[in-house]
Order: sequence, then structure tokens, then C-alpha cells
Amino acid sequence: PRAPPPPPTVRPATPEDRDAIAGLQDAALARRPTTFEAPVEGEDDGRHPVLVAEEDGRVVACAATRAYSSRECYAGVADFSLFVAKDVRGRGVDELLLKALLKAAEEAGLHKLTTSVLADQEHTRKLFERLRFTTVGTHEKHARVDGAWHDVVVVEKFLR
Repeated sequence: PRAPPPPPTVRPATPEDRDAIAGLQDAALARRPTTFEAPVEGEDDGRHPVLVAEEDGRVVACAATRAYSSRECYAGVADFSLFVAKDVRGRGVDELLLKALLKAAEEAGLHKLTTSVLADQEHTRKLFERLRFTTVGTHEKHARVDGAWHDVVVVEKFLR
């Protein structure tokens, strides 16, 4: 039996990663378009970390935070996205990258991360449970995907 490949290297995204990040997003949205995905710009602004997981010189996943709101009272709260290439799913890349994003977000001084996920995305919801995210609530029939309305679960995690 072949040994499993080593885990990818996690590092801050650079401007050179933009095309690879856009490709990950495009592939995810082509598979299952959702209305609440915001594009990842591809570069850390110092306050909102953007990370990539790289394997053999190829970006195989990205995770990014962005301001939850432009209002000052929400300055310590960030929304986040996570995209993983189809061919590396099931290997723990999502968990590796999300743990790194949580650490980077805390180091950047953020207070809390939040995101929304389709209720039927069991794998993603289990990942959030393992990492001790709290479910805030469910928006019923909130996202129109594949011609049908789907429930959306909102989760959050305090960093400090």
C-alpha cells in the first residue's frame, strides 16, 4: 500500500495566487452555485488573513476572512470562506487550513469568525462541530440553489 501524501503547506496568499484562488472558487460555484459566497481577493490586508494550502507547487485550497460589515461596531468580526480542490477532498485539507485560519485571525486581532453554510452540507457542518463552532441559527429557505430554496445555517466561533 502507498503511504498517504504529506499534508500540504499552509501559507499566506500572495498576489500570484489570485488565478489559482479564482479557479478554486469557480470550480466550487460551478458545482453548486450559492448566493452568499463572496470572492476571495487573494491577498491578506493585514487585518483579514487569506491563506492557501499548497501541494507540489499547486494551490489546492484557500481560506479567507473579510470584514463582516463596514460599520465600526463590527470591526472585530469577520466572515470567512473555505474552498478545497475536489481531488484533495477527504484528506483533512479543509481542517488543516481552517485551523490555520483561526490562528491567523486571532493573531490579526479579530474577535470572532462567522460564516453561512447550506444545511445539507453535512461534511462542512461536522468540520465546524469538530472545531467547536457554535450554531447561531438557521435561515429557512434562504438560498436558491439548483432551482430550489435551501436552508442556511449560520455558525460562529469566538477567538478571544
